[in-house]
Amino acid sequence: MKIKQIIAVAVSASMLLSLSAVPALGDEIPEGFSSMEEYYNYLVFGTKGDNTTPELDEMRLIGENDRVKMYYNESGADVFIEEKASGKVYGSEVDSEYIDTKEMSPSSVSNLVTVNYADESGDLREADFTSASAEGFSSSTEYSDNSVSVSITLIDASISFNLILSLTDDGFEANIPYESIKEEGKCRLVSLRLMPAFGAARPGENGYIFYPDGSGAVMEFADYRKTQPEFYNYSYYCNNKLTFDVYEENENLDIKSMMLPVFGIKHTSGGVFAEITGGDTDAGLHISADALYQSYFELYYRTYSTVTYNFSSKSKGEVNKLSEELTEGDRTVRYHILPDGKNTYSDMAVLYRNELISRGELKAQNKNSGVPLSVELFMGIRKNGIIGDSIQCLTSFDDAEKIINDLAENGVENADFILKGWCKGGYDTLPTCVSAESKLGGNSSLNALCRTADGLGFKIYLLADMINANSDTGSFNAQKNALRDALNTTLTDEGGTKYWLNPAIYLPDAAQKLVNSRNNGSAVCFENLGEWLVSDVGKSHATSRRDMADSIRNVLEYAKEQNGYVAVTGGNKYVCGAADRLYEIPDSDSQYYQTNLTVPFWQMVMHGFADYSSLAANLSYDFNYQKLKFVETGSIPHFVITENSPNLLQGTSYDGIFTSEYSVMKDTVIEIYREMNERLSGVWNLTLDKHEYLSDKLVRVTYSDGSAVYINYGADAAEINGVNIPAMDYVLVKGA
Repeated sequence: MKIKQIIAVAVSASMLLSLSAVPALGDEIPEGFSSMEEYYNYLVFGTKGDNTTPELDEMRLIGENDRVKMYYNESGADVFIEEKASGKVYGSEVDSEYIDTKEMSPSSVSNLVTVNYADESGDLREADFTSASAEGFSSSTEYSDNSVSVSITLIDASISFNLILSLTDDGFEANIPYESIKEEGKCRLVSLRLMPAFGAARPGENGYIFYPDGSGAVMEFADYRKTQPEFYNYSYYCNNKLTFDVYEENENLDIKSMMLPVFGIKHTSGGVFAEITGGDTDAGLHISADALYQSYFELYYRTYSTVTYNFSSKSKGEVNKLSEELTEGDRTVRYHILPDGKNTYSDMAVLYRNELISRGELKAQNKNSGVPLSVELFMGIRKNGIIGDSIQCLTSFDDAEKIINDLAENGVENADFILKGWCKGGYDTLPTCVSAESKLGGNSSLNALCRTADGLGFKIYLLADMINANSDTGSFNAQKNALRDALNTTLTDEGGTKYWLNPAIYLPDAAQKLVNSRNNGSAVCFENLGEWLVSDVGKSHATSRRDMADSIRNVLEYAKEQNGYVAVTGGNKYVCGAADRLYEIPDSDSQYYQTNLTVPFWQMVMHGFADYSSLAANLSYDFNYQKLKFVETGSIPHFVITENSPNLLQGTSYDGIFTSEYSVMKDTVIEIYREMNERLSGVWNLTLDKHEYLSDKLVRVTYSDGSAVYINYGADAAEINGVNIPAMDYVLVKGA
């Protein structure tokens, strides 16, 4: 049986076509083509070349189960997966019957792994393992039940490692054991890119690449090959080459994090979903659109930094620095083959959720059946004056207690409250300290507030930022605790007052002091820990992202053990199983140029297993739009409230609130709480199993019991399947 449907990809400069428009059939036939249809296919898909791939029965059968067969072509160093039901084959080698391979380089046709390394002088190099006889490599293969281990050596660099490919229930797993990595010369391993060809699709397929930008994003396939190739690279969890300038730029552009270490590729029929199950804290994603659409992981072992120095007019320039030690841990990727009819982003989300549940990484929480309410109480902030600084009190602890009591008297039964700017010095004190601000009522009033909330069954979270530090307002030791760059210099902003603290060094003791002070029914919400993960490359206290994530999880586990519950801002995967409450979860993507659709992938994975909220309704440009977003994404309705006018924020460092007084917002908050409970309480804690765009303004979300909510973002009423949905409104249709 010839391989007719190997889905693969190659990117090569020699393939690029100067294509301004696809000619209409019937034009003059260009020289070298027998028909306009053949020429059209060449421009759109590439011509058919000679298929040099062996037949499947000529390869080594690694194993099979009810779903798939796994093969390995030893001479070509390629893996192939055949889905039994459809006969479709996916491979790490480009099939010449799928796309023209005649003018491609060997590395574009077949590439099991690309090795990125630093040579003796520190310059980055890369080498592609294209076959068992690839130039510059030596390899050996060992087979066992349902797996093959390929030992790969980059000869001149004296770098070697094992790549183990193992059959799974619905695909295969690729594993690089940490213990197998050897560096026996002066070259150093930086990263490995795995099987860039696997799962990719050509233009014209009815499909897309899903990637987890923010809530989730979809890049649809074009009908024909793009005139210019497009390449996109991302780091999971956070930009690892973060500086204060980059951070500020990302904030201004509203760039979101890639919170889950996954990607998916939907084909007209079938597709591939991939997840990193080991080494996710040190990984990136590559996406390209050229002759084919491809997506693949890069697994990092070292941090490579280019640092600018300017010690004097005669001593300035750039220097490349590589972290000395390999980041420990196995690197493991699982590839799931998606059957026809189960290949959408919704199907990917359900599959991933089930995988996390089976590994014990997601656990159901005991919840009330109703829709909760989320309130952020903005307390106090420092204001600079001519004579001296003062604290602007927007909400005292006594005010907060009155607000909580009033909400309870008006029927709110399930709510959590997060206090912002509660500590000594107010919002601007960075890092957050343990003591409460006296102008707000001090520790005694804070404790009274927390006891009242606890008695009503409400949760109080004290927002604590232990990452950002400001030498003008906070107390910390920059030399001891701040992140450092590759020159071992503390990272700071241009003014030399702002720093980032190393969570592995500063967080354990500081968090313990704050957590231990909360013995009155309150808990801590750690700001940034679920959205900010970078490595410390300074020689004096180098810390990998892996170690940073471990420290964060340890702190969250300790806080939960001591206080009963804990929260974070952000939803990176490493905090999802540890935190009870997740704030500031994006309900959109970063709006990159290549994105066609925003999808709630993160929410579909987590809903029913984590409580989360997104943007406050009264901070949105459109209140009603944000309410519909709450419904679509399963986000807890969230509001920012103050007792006094937000005009008091003028002249302070925080100016993001416009309408927040409780006297103004009260009726709206209570109305939304009642409305969503009346309409959605029966389905709120069910999982979100399907999300569909029925039109550009109409969305349908289906719950696990078959109930569906229709959300109309349009200015006019809409009707579908006999369901009438008013303009800017939603309707729930209960399942059978």
